[in-house]
Amino acid sequence: MISEHQLAEIADKVNSQINIPMLSEKKEAQLFLMALKKMETKLEQLLRKEIGDEAVVFLQGLLDETMPHAERVAGVEGTIKRFLSNVIVPQLNERLDLPFLDEEQEAQLIDKVLGELAAHVIKRLHASLSK
Repeated sequence: MISEHQLAEIADKVNSQINIPMLSEKKEAQLFLMALKKMETKLEQLLRKEIGDEAVVFLQGLLDETMPHAERVAGVEGTIKRFLSNVIVPQLNERLDLPFLDEEQEAQLIDKVLGELAAHVIKRLHASLSK
């Protein structure tokens, strides 16, 4: 999920903030990098379990430095739309009872409202990823 370059940057930042007595800076950096690699694996497993594969795909898309900007944004947009459609719409529909609408109509309404919400999120995402 996190690239080697990103892990190294995080390890350097942590190393600059934490000092382990009797270890050289080089050894500390190696220790922190090893710890981060282990954490990253466990973090991905935990995220998949707690918030689902779509959320992990979303984060991977944001963090992927090798992917061209337009491709990264398109991938993140697709993930947001799939997550809303496949996960949120059915769950919200189960919890919502709107008078005069049957379940299918409720699902269509929820899908449209969340589609507009997604459009706003994606617009803001475009702006932030373009900086």
